[in-house]
Amino acid sequence: YCEKKMKSIKYTIVILGVFLLLSQIQGAKI
Repeated sequence: YCEKKMKSIKYTIVILGVFLLLSQIQGAKI
């Protein structure tokens, strides 16, 4: 159970990081 929770948290952090990166790139374009 703990392993699954850690994995989901890791994926959430990765998705958030990608989202922030994309928003920064879009902001630079605009």
